[in-house]
Amino acid sequence: MAGYHTTGTAIPYTIFAITQNHDVQVKLQEEIDKTLGGRLPTFDDLSNMEYLTQVVKESLRVYAPASFVARLLKSETILPAMDESKDLRLKANTTILYPIPLYHEDPKFFTQPEKFDPTRFSPDKIKNIEPNTYCPFGFGSRICPAERYALMDIKMVICLILQKFNVKLAMKLEDFVIEERFVNMAKNDVLIKLELRSN
Repeated sequence: MAGYHTTGTAIPYTIFAITQNHDVQVKLQEEIDKTLGGRLPTFDDLSNMEYLTQVVKESLRVYAPASFVARLLKSETILPAMDESKDLRLKANTTILYPIPLYHEDPKFFTQPEKFDPTRFSPDKIKNIEPNTYCPFGFGSRICPAERYALMDIKMVICLILQKFNVKLAMKLEDFVIEERFVNMAKNDVLIKLELRSN
């Protein structure tokens, strides 16, 4: 699934986010221009472009491609009550769904979660993100094995587009609606206008 559906949704969502944040687009293009100087990016270039990585990670937080991660309990587990109710006893072989957007949108874990802020993933701030609250690829020993490939794939496409073009939304903002499914999909096509950069 990660090879197609998640990257196939993550790329247009990331471009959409860039169209809504002009300052992000400008800063990203500055990093791309400074790093590449007009040539094609290498694996090392994509790995070392910090702001590009931050933008992609923030896009995956705001527009998580998957709705949940599923886990099967190996043994009986007791979840402690968070209020006055009783503890919850879960039997072995119970399937647990971990709702990714619920954590990505929770202000306890991400300040102003509705705001697109790539600096959340800057080297000085990323260490403050609580474990397992940012999990677009799952977490733990069963994290998506293609995570690194998917991130490189997304970064490559975003880099190549922004190296040559400015991006603008070519549809009404209110028509951008995400339907929550196992893989979150845009209800309508995401229409983007590409304008050739002058430099």
